[in-house]
Amino acid sequence: FDLVKAVLDIIPGGNEESLADQEIQELVEQRTAARADRDFARADEIRDRLTEMGIVVEDTPHGAVWHRKN
Repeated sequence: FDLVKAVLDIIPGGNEESLADQEIQELVEQRTAARADRDFARADEIRDRLTEMGIVVEDTPHGAVWHRKN
């Protein structure tokens, strides 16, 4: 995938927003793992990074959910 993008500068079947969504989801999952490991400093760092990206993370009984700030 990275090679195709680098060579052809295209993303088959995707777009920039879906890549951003994937990155955001990965960060949210990393934050969830950090919280599970009780590494609250790391979890806070990730939340701060997401906030800088304009993302709000809400912790619910069913797990973390995110949305873009309005």
